[in-house]
Amino acid sequence: QSWEAEEIAWHQVGHADGDGWSADPATADGLMTYGPYATNTPVGDNVAVWKLARGASTLPGSQPVVVLSVFDSTQWDTIASRTITLADWPVASRPEYFAVPFNLPAARKGHYLEFYTRYVPSTSVKLDRIGLALPTPTGAQAGATTTSWEAEGAAIGHIVGFAEGDGWAASTASGAGFMTYGPYVGSLTAGEHTALWTLMIDNNDYDELPIVRLEVYDATLGDVITDRTLTRQAWALAMQHETFGVPFTLDASRAGHPIEFRTHFQPRAYVRVDKVGVR
Repeated sequence: QSWEAEEIAWHQVGHADGDGWSADPATADGLMTYGPYATNTPVGDNVAVWKLARGASTLPGSQPVVVLSVFDSTQWDTIASRTITLADWPVASRPEYFAVPFNLPAARKGHYLEFYTRYVPSTSVKLDRIGLALPTPTGAQAGATTTSWEAEGAAIGHIVGFAEGDGWAASTASGAGFMTYGPYVGSLTAGEHTALWTLMIDNNDYDELPIVRLEVYDATLGDVITDRTLTRQAWALAMQHETFGVPFTLDASRAGHPIEFRTHFQPRAYVRVDKVGVR
């Protein structure tokens, strides 16, 4: 899930600049972007990501340039914040990705979240886009709270694509269809869950067309409980695995039904599925 900086409707300072939103030393201190008032952020650990480039500067490396914040506009408070200084960019004019991890407790579910980009007058800055992703579960959290299935494993079915190393891939030469379906898990309890896909793409900025649709599917009733479509710009980085979450509620009438986590592919890019999971 990502938002182009120049397409976000809310700006206090700066100006549209091609495929981004920019500020320069003559710009006042203020919010280059605020919004987009997202209400579908899943409960739990998340990561907000900003893609930014800066201009050359003779100011000291400790000079603040932007302050990145995750703001709850329902509760009117800041959940997490990070100040980016000149030293955080190793090279001028080259875009860098800056992450702000945050936890969304159940009490904030459905709140309107904003991703603030506050400019501190210093050097020129260009914001390309802002994204939201789940971190890959690791260590005790992954073992204790997440059940996962390798995409190339026996529990997962495939209609399009091909096995590749420890994953399942598809390319522009593949047909449209389900890269993965299954695993028909019947042990989920009624209540709140998040389905997880760990995916990689070859190019994350060529266009904004849909690439994959992630579905939580009830194989007993033959219907989609919920889904999420990813454009290539949903990935913060090309050729790097990222984990995407799809929150869903399993009501009591579906408890015990075999549930699938399906990956429907459009042949517009190379995509690789590492694993699917649920927590």
